[in-house]
Amino acid sequence: ASNTTLLSSTAWMFAAPRERWPLSYEWLTAWQRSRARTLMALSISGSLLAEGFEFTEGPVWSRDGYFLFSDPNANRIYKYTPDTKVEVWKENSGYDGKDVAEYRQPGSNGLAVDGKGRLTINEHGRHRVTRLEHDGSLTVLAERYAGKRLNSPNDLVYRSDDSVYF
Repeated sequence: ASNTTLLSSTAWMFAAPRERWPLSYEWLTAWQRSRARTLMALSISGSLLAEGFEFTEGPVWSRDGYFLFSDPNANRIYKYTPDTKVEVWKENSGYDGKDVAEYRQPGSNGLAVDGKGRLTINEHGRHRVTRLEHDGSLTVLAERYAGKRLNSPNDLVYRSDDSVYF
């Protein structure tokens, strides 16, 4: 297993010159811009927040002020806060079947928060996109396209009108 750092998957986007960003900075909502500036400061300063993960993906700030990210290989979502540091937030984040060992990346990948503060999760092993509701229930947003099961949903993003793209 590699020794992946917490921000290794995303630091380039926020540290790179604006003309290299995949999305226009102006396109982001004010809340997203504030989080991007926070990540920029963390990335540029080179602060190491945590290490020892197999593979990190899906970084997202919650509206409650904590940072979530996926480790698809470990099948977990982790939570980072300055007070508690890193803790497992969700086990079996993308798959919980008996044949989990057959998957190289059974866990969740991309994470995003919608306009109502609900977490959306790309679940590799379950081949679907889900949303965690405020009451703790899970809503399946997509698991098929043109009658076929999704392969392995990877990244996702919400547009300012709450349309989700993955």
